[in-house]
Amino acid sequence: MHKSCLIIAGLLSAFAAHAQPDPDGPQLPIPLLQSRLSVAKTDTARLNLLIHIALAFLDSAESRPALADTALRYLSRVGSSPVTYANRRLDGWYQLTTARAYRAGGQSKHDSAIRHVLLALDILQPFRLDWAKACVEAAFIYVDARNSHEDSLQIAYYKKAIPIFSAEREQKWLAYTLQYLGGATKDPREALTYQHQALDIYRSLPNPDLRPLYSALAGSYSEIGDPQNALQYSLKAVRQEDGRPHPDQTSVLTYNQAAYTFANQGDYKQAAFYYGRSLEMAIRFADTFAILVDASGLVRADLNIGRYDSALAVRRRISRAFRPQTTEEQITEAENFAAIFQKMDRLDSLKPYIGTLSKLDSRLSSNDYTRRKTLPALASYYNRTGNFPLAKEYSRDLIRIGRLNNSIAAISTGYQHLSTADSALGNYRLAMQEYQRYIHLRDSLRDTDNARQVAALNLQYETEKKDKDIQALKHNQQLSNLALHQAGLTRNFIIAGSALLLILLLVTINRYRIKQRSNRQLSSLLSEKDVLLTEKEWLLKEIHHRVKNNLQIGISLLNLQSYHIENEKAQSAIRQSRNRMYAMSLIHQRLYQADNLKTIDMRQYIAQLIESIGDSYASEKEIDFRLAVQPLELDVEHALPVGLILNETVTNSLKYAFPNRRKGCISVILDQTADRITLSIADDGVGAPAGFELHRDHSMGMQLIDILVQQLDGSIQIDNCGGLAITIEFPRPNTTLIPTSPHRRPALQDS
Repeated sequence: MHKSCLIIAGLLSAFAAHAQPDPDGPQLPIPLLQSRLSVAKTDTARLNLLIHIALAFLDSAESRPALADTALRYLSRVGSSPVTYANRRLDGWYQLTTARAYRAGGQSKHDSAIRHVLLALDILQPFRLDWAKACVEAAFIYVDARNSHEDSLQIAYYKKAIPIFSAEREQKWLAYTLQYLGGATKDPREALTYQHQALDIYRSLPNPDLRPLYSALAGSYSEIGDPQNALQYSLKAVRQEDGRPHPDQTSVLTYNQAAYTFANQGDYKQAAFYYGRSLEMAIRFADTFAILVDASGLVRADLNIGRYDSALAVRRRISRAFRPQTTEEQITEAENFAAIFQKMDRLDSLKPYIGTLSKLDSRLSSNDYTRRKTLPALASYYNRTGNFPLAKEYSRDLIRIGRLNNSIAAISTGYQHLSTADSALGNYRLAMQEYQRYIHLRDSLRDTDNARQVAALNLQYETEKKDKDIQALKHNQQLSNLALHQAGLTRNFIIAGSALLLILLLVTINRYRIKQRSNRQLSSLLSEKDVLLTEKEWLLKEIHHRVKNNLQIGISLLNLQSYHIENEKAQSAIRQSRNRMYAMSLIHQRLYQADNLKTIDMRQYIAQLIESIGDSYASEKEIDFRLAVQPLELDVEHALPVGLILNETVTNSLKYAFPNRRKGCISVILDQTADRITLSIADDGVGAPAGFELHRDHSMGMQLIDILVQQLDGSIQIDNCGGLAITIEFPRPNTTLIPTSPHRRPALQDS
């Protein structure tokens, strides 16, 4: 089975995402930035906010490219202001952000992106750290052109930025730049050096998204022929991916690299599964380059598990929808069709694609690494059609290119085709040596097909040797004596071997019985443990269920009581009490319904709580709720005070901030830093009365908020400008934070 023909080396620098992730973290929510823009007091503050709004739109431009144009509209307001040109640093950041927006707009705006990033580099020279960040942006812009000259410029810009980030102790930016410098480097061993440096730095940072780096490491290890490390890092990336609430474009890379790694291991069913997932994500995010790479990988995996019709259907569907533009894409398409028709034994259909590959190969320089795709198909075809000298020539070229680029995959493929040609020419000893080199390089000793092929070559060599021995023995008068002596030795060996096998069989049976007895005892203990754990979990859920039911009974009683009370103050008090009880019951409801009995998913809890509070005032107020809640899990001890605080503050805004059925907006933000959690509730209503102070307010709601903040060991800040904003900070407990910040992807892989 020609496994190594089906491996395409990783394009570590051919991929650049359209939106550059900021290592400093995502921007604030756009509505919050826009609300701050409306109250900005100086031109400089207003222009800075416009740049931050543009950056916030660019954070989402990877999945929605049209947002790049929205960012450019905000930036045009910055560029038209004379204040921008009077402030050199502000002007530099305007040029840098504009360059990023043009880059997100696609290859058609590549020249505009280069023009603005060069202006940014010139303007920001006095600002050392800002200039280094501009160098990183320049590197990302130059990689989009995908030619060797700009590839070298890309690497140069990365290397200019690294010493500055190191000197300034900008660890996130340093790790980020090292990671993508490794992706831009053609030598996989050199790439591993940069990637491991980045990994060491990332591990010292809180909650990093390591999926792109793990995938890049897997690709580099695959290139140098280290399948164990390649599989280890691919599975680490997949585990991080499976722990995320929503996929993003990095998901395409994660599944693609896992598929590539499994294909290298010979597990083509798993490879087909992951290529299918990666292709699904690529289509979802309209990533044309990823679609072409994943389709090629899926075709190869299907061929290896015998699904020829499926492979042909995939290749034809993708070729109709996405015509190849570059030489490399044309080579990939032709090589796919050639592999399919060769497997289907349709030589008439195969021949035109071999002609296309031969023509495309002749356009490449003799040392072009892209030939790693054309040479295997050509060598395989000429081996099949009997032109073994030409097959050997292509195979030797492939080995040479693999050595020039430290590509174990290319070298091993070359030896495989070379051994096939030499075997057909009768050079069995040489063919066996070449095939054993292939086996060693591909680390495929466990593969059944490889073992059969080695055995066949070895049998041919031994047969040739025995033929010569027989001819020599014909001239020896002692042939019969030697034959009798050999027969006696064989009989003795058979008797001794049979006795030894009998002893081994008895020992094996005894060991098997002992092991069976131990397994039964262990199975009994594990069954008892599972029963106890199940009972404990059931009891905990039952407790939470009963607490929730009791609270619901209390809420129902309050609802019944409210029907018989006409006093508005009493009605309001009952409604507040009912909302407080609902906030507590919701905690217990989520605990007994979820698999995790220790923590509460605050995003879902807050959304459901705010919806309930809004419904209770729906007939009286027309209020818009805006939530920006980071995925965060808290235990009951912290989740309950947060829920009650939200209930009190939002209820207070609904009651007092919007008199006379005035329309308005209430925003809720839950964010975190390395050691703090911040809860912010803001409205654009009439605000609190002049001279309002929380500690002097004797209302039950405000006193309850004060008590709950103290319970959280937190602090509270009230801003009464343009509405009422309450910000509460408290120490982050030992909980699980789900990482959400996106990262750029390096290259995808196909098998």
